Amino acid sequence: PTGHPRATSMVPSRAFLRLQARLPSSQQLGRWWLSSQAPRPTVVVEKDLSTRLTLLTLPVRNFLRSWRLQPLNLVFTRPPWNAKEFASGTEEAFRHVTALRDAGDYASLNRLVPEVLLEELRSDADASKEAWASRSLLEVRPLGVFTTRMWPDENRHLSIWVTQVLRVVEEYTCSSGSGNRWHVERLHRWTFKRVLLNDHAEEVSDWKLVAIDKGCWQPQV
Repeated sequence: PTGHPRATSMVPSRAFLRLQARLPSSQQLGRWWLSSQAPRPTVVVEKDLSTRLTLLTLPVRNFLRSWRLQPLNLVFTRPPWNAKEFASGTEEAFRHVTALRDAGDYASLNRLVPEVLLEELRSDADASKEAWASRSLLEVRPLGVFTTRMWPDENRHLSIWVTQVLRVVEEYTCSSGSGNRWHVERLHRWTFKRVLLNDHAEEVSDWKLVAIDKGCWQPQV
């Protein structure tokens, strides 16, 4: 009879299913709401005189220092200098050492750095925990060689020291519970040592981190 309504299908259309798949879940909405409520980080870029002079002179320094090390590859059986490998190695070393420092794994660090530097890293970690709720590495990029030196070390083994400049961005979170964060960009100079000759023969050891120039960031009062 014409007065009865027609039965309609309750199966959702494909278009509706596609639209439903695009909609965020309640968990996703919750995470978005929390992130939208968190204060945006304050960006700090170090621009003191030392930083400006380093950036100004680094292209020439990097070229000249790398050029001076190239002849060593003609003297030793194992080439001591490869600029590209050194740059990537310093980036990896920065990430690895800072991760061990933040984890408090000083046993592993003790196998990688000299005792004096180990104590510096330990003090730096203590200062960071006292001043900040958290500290994390966001970005590290090698910029170039700052200084080089070839001289006998304390064991009278001929060695080279190379200082690499790295642009580093770290995140610091306030310990007061406010959730305030700082994204701090600074230049770091890390010095690495490689032994070329020991008492008896050619050695060309692996690179070893021997010095750093910066620790935990502290805001200017």
